[in-house]
Amino acid sequence: MGRMNMILVGCLLSLASSVQAAVKFEIAPVNGGLSGLRRAEPAIQPAFEPDGVGGYRRVVGQSKVLRNVVYSWSPAISTGLIVRFVSDDVKPGFGLGGHFVAFKEGEEVRTAPSITAHYGTKDKQLFFGFLFTATDDVRLPNGRNEIVVADDEANSFVTRHTSDRLNFFGGVVIATLP
Repeated sequence: MGRMNMILVGCLLSLASSVQAAVKFEIAPVNGGLSGLRRAEPAIQPAFEPDGVGGYRRVVGQSKVLRNVVYSWSPAISTGLIVRFVSDDVKPGFGLGGHFVAFKEGEEVRTAPSITAHYGTKDKQLFFGFLFTATDDVRLPNGRNEIVVADDEANSFVTRHTSDRLNFFGGVVIATLP
């Protein structure tokens, strides 16, 4: 039993030393990419009601508001740390990164953290991951997906920076430091 434990410990130490040699910690001071942010755009349509004879008529002064959120992609830059699992700097490998991302949302520039998966060599990497930031949302009363309101209230259901749904971030590593 003691000999078997010694062999097991030796194998684990050998494996740990080979894994350690294959792990590279890198600083990526400049990365370029795209941020995919959820953007609230309520769909506003004319409101109709039954006309009593099997058809529909337009209700003057009212609109139907539909909850509608789409993704929009915009340029982004980041800086971050990357842990890559490779045998050397020439061969491509996989890695995980943590970035601090600057992106434009509307007319403002915002920043947020991101976690990414990487593939490539030290100087040429592609990455894709999640951007953790609150974005706009369309919030209708009682959690409904559509309502009918007066025309002048149709755009009043967009709430700023309240959605905690996933956003995306992807791009290329432009430079790394050892």
